[in-house]
Amino acid sequence: MMLTVAGTNYRKPAVESFMRKAQAAESAGLKYRLELELEPSNKHDPNAIKIIGVSEHKTLFGALKSTAWHIGYVDAQTASEFTTEFIKQGVEISIVLYAIYSNPPYIDVNYMLLAPPGNSFSARRMRNNKKI
Repeated sequence: MMLTVAGTNYRKPAVESFMRKAQAAESAGLKYRLELELEPSNKHDPNAIKIIGVSEHKTLFGALKSTAWHIGYVDAQTASEFTTEFIKQGVEISIVLYAIYSNPPYIDVNYMLLAPPGNSFSARRMRNNKKI
């Protein structure tokens, strides 16, 4: 399921910087990615999951360096579901950048959340039904 990073309008400078650096990294054959960071101390949502954009670039002397930007959050409903269904169960989830769409003044960052094989909704339902 493809999702859109929530709250990018509050972090526009960070999102724009990540977008520019990701484009430059792609052109230079370097890596860029999204990362997840749990934020249980978030005063608005204890299930909050922060989305961090990370991009590699070369320094003046050619060394590789990574820079990270907090670009937004997993939306509240999805964060709650993933926290209950996966994170509290000890199942690691990962994030994959799908696309960045820029149509000034708007920027949408789309991604997919992934769980290991055997953790689809239907597989979990089948396991839960067997426990009854």
